[in-house]
Amino acid sequence: MFNALGLVTTLSFPSSNATTLRSSEFLEWLLGGALHLKLVPAVYSILLDEGIQISAELDEKCKAHRMSCLMNGLLLKAENDKLVNSFSAGRVDVLPLKGPVLAERLYGGLERRPFGDLDLLIRPEQTDQACRILSASGYEDVTRHRKLFHYEFDRVLGSSRRIHVELHRRLIGYAFGDDHLAFGLAGSSGLSEWIWTRAVKTGDFWEMRAGDEFFYLCLHLAKHLIDERRLSAFGHPCSSLLLALDLH
Repeated sequence: MFNALGLVTTLSFPSSNATTLRSSEFLEWLLGGALHLKLVPAVYSILLDEGIQISAELDEKCKAHRMSCLMNGLLLKAENDKLVNSFSAGRVDVLPLKGPVLAERLYGGLERRPFGDLDLLIRPEQTDQACRILSASGYEDVTRHRKLFHYEFDRVLGSSRRIHVELHRRLIGYAFGDDHLAFGLAGSSGLSEWIWTRAVKTGDFWEMRAGDEFFYLCLHLAKHLIDERRLSAFGHPCSSLLLALDLH
């Protein structure tokens, strides 16, 4: 079940294999620090599904963590649905990346796969209209680096909770020089356009074909593995284990 995680667990959890990764010891290791807490809900759910026993203390910790994940997921899903409807009404094509759509489709529930913001891919020529829709929905443009090929928007709710949306014009949001290069590709300026030619519309939003999404998630994991060499040194939460499970 967990063999896809071997790529990124070998150094941190040396005894990783199909048996140890479906054990209470692995779950305790995940809970032991901030780095890989994002994987806890998925691992806990799988252990429950497979009837693997864990201690009452560990069970309580995991229940609380999964409930927090669910409450956050419900809030973000509701906001995602509102924005998708607004984009559809404004004739803007939108393709959600990861987030609630992926959690429900791959994991079967928002409580099993945490996410902290909303990532929406649009066609580049519809950027201005999409930005206007976000502004009309109460979002503030907080974009820091225009060359990242995505815009950043925040909206603060009455509870002081901040919702963050990344509006992507390209599939992978890091630029080098004047082009958009990604991990050995000659240049990805046409990658998103090609993905759009193969995308399928489902209700008010679009979805990538399975092979295209797998390719995108591989690039996304590669980006995180590069970033996390720096982030983990400072104790920041990492996403690589969760992204490896997405791929699996």
